Amino acid sequence: MGITDKIRQVKSKQGKSVKSTPASEGGLGLSPDQNSGSIDDDIRKAKENLLAEYWYDKYEKAASAIIKGEIRGDVADNFKKLQEKVDVINEDVALLEEEVSTDDPLTPLEKKFVTLDKLAEHYKLFLSRVQRQIATIGGGGAVELTDLDDVDDSNRSHKSIIMYNDVTGKYEASDPDMNAGISNEDHSGDEIILNATDSSGTDEGSSIRQENKTATAVPSPTGDIVHTGVLETTGNASISGTLGVGTDGDGRTDFNGDVKFNGNTSGALWDYSTNDLILYDSTRLEFGSNKDFEIWHGGSHTFMKNSGGDLRIRGDVLKLAREDGSEFYLVANVNNEVTLYHNGNAKIATTSSGISVTGNVVISNDGNIGSVGDTDSIAIDSSGNITASQNLTVTGETTHNDDVKFPGANYD
Repeated sequence: MGITDKIRQVKSKQGKSVKSTPASEGGLGLSPDQNSGSIDDDIRKAKENLLAEYWYDKYEKAASAIIKGEIRGDVADNFKKLQEKVDVINEDVALLEEEVSTDDPLTPLEKKFVTLDKLAEHYKLFLSRVQRQIATIGGGGAVELTDLDDVDDSNRSHKSIIMYNDVTGKYEASDPDMNAGISNEDHSGDEIILNATDSSGTDEGSSIRQENKTATAVPSPTGDIVHTGVLETTGNASISGTLGVGTDGDGRTDFNGDVKFNGNTSGALWDYSTNDLILYDSTRLEFGSNKDFEIWHGGSHTFMKNSGGDLRIRGDVLKLAREDGSEFYLVANVNNEVTLYHNGNAKIATTSSGISVTGNVVISNDGNIGSVGDTDSIAIDSSGNITASQNLTVTGETTHNDDVKFPGANYD
């Protein structure tokens, strides 16, 4: 029923009036009518006046909608909705101005019955209070949770929490069980579950896990968290203590990106894109407990240092070559020859009976060719003369281009 219908009902009851508590005493401002008899002066009785009932209901519903949280959202949205209610009521006020006249027995000039001015004054005060309330809390309208109809704080105590009860349809205050688990479910039904330990820290199957995933992080009584499955982080992670990996013997750490190791003056880098482990200048690879073997690059040269026994290089085929592999210096084959090269050409190769020389053999001046028992069996002087200190046996012919001298007395 609209305001016009209400007013028509009022006009149809001319000659009837009511009395109730004056505005100064907390009522709606309807003064007593001596000719109408005694009526209870509380607001409930005042609502028997149809005009007062209409405005009282509008006021009560607007206040309830704001204070009890039916109008929610941010401040701008709340004011927009509140203004819509104001506009509706203002339209009704305009209708009142058209329909209500001072001849109405409900509003005689000599009586202090409710007037449009009083209603407007009362309503403006109400609006200002509601607006201040919304601006203070930034939304909803209710200053405290306890003002909301769907919040039950009957069990509230120190450190209580609010949880929604699907049975009662309300948010209820309750004391949390600090040893209990907590789960958070998303719209797909997947949950992140925190299981509990007892008050002494004893493991009660406690874990942090995602319901539809197999990865689980299990805290121990000492405060450690043991994670099974893949642990992924995005962004930076900082560990101030010791990072232990695989302390149970079967763990591992996978790095899917560059890994940098910073030293005091140098360092190393695992380059993910090139699959290279890079040791910067003067970063050494050390083997043995006492730096027995070291490899490093010093900026201009590369060093291998062995200080703990023999340096043994093993392999069935060993090749020593230039940096681009285009020339060999030495090639050693298991159970076969060892060949030395000059400028990429083989010159000396070992054989089962000795050596094989490709090219000339040059002996320094006054050099000797000997055997184990006689180191100077054949001597070659600086003039090229050859002297055999032992018997010279020639098989085959000997060609001489000059004199042949046979010293001594016997020419047998």
